[in-house]
Amino acid sequence: FAWAFYSLVLPMNIVVVILYWALDYEPGETTITFVVLALHAGTCLLVLIDGNLISAIPIRLKHIVFVESMAVLLVIWTVINDLTGIGDGQWPGEDSDQNNADDALYSVLDWSDNPTRAAIISVIVIFVVIPVVFLLCWMLSLWSCCLKCDGSRRQIYQEDEDRKADSHEDEEEGEYDGDMRAVASWKTRNN
Repeated sequence: FAWAFYSLVLPMNIVVVILYWALDYEPGETTITFVVLALHAGTCLLVLIDGNLISAIPIRLKHIVFVESMAVLLVIWTVINDLTGIGDGQWPGEDSDQNNADDALYSVLDWSDNPTRAAIISVIVIFVVIPVVFLLCWMLSLWSCCLKCDGSRRQIYQEDEDRKADSHEDEEEGEYDGDMRAVASWKTRNN
């Protein structure tokens, strides 16, 4: 379950960050606050660090089905949300009219005023952006297996098996001199 969930969260988070800064952010009009940075950069960075460096969660190519399904569901929800007038909630400074263009979940996906633009963006994101981002995440997942921070690459001190067997034979024959020095070799846990 964690693999599939991570395979969904990382690419979608990266896509949201890319789309926000490329399409929704308006320099000069949008104030960059802590909340904006946390939502559209910070969470992506934390997920990337946790999944690739700390936990080394693998991403499988077959998990792209989850990402594409979620993207289609999100597009369907933006259509329902916009056409039914649900709006984006009451935020400080927002007008009282809940059925105008500023109430779309994403301004670029305004299905009631510009459905052609919204459809083109949705198709490009679903069939181009998400597969490319997913493949990049998959390649990063392959590379991150070498960067695990879980201690599996630590060197472990182990007694050499041949020397251990010789010292036990000496003890049985009475030739043990009390000075048991083990020949040690550094071996990684993976050997």
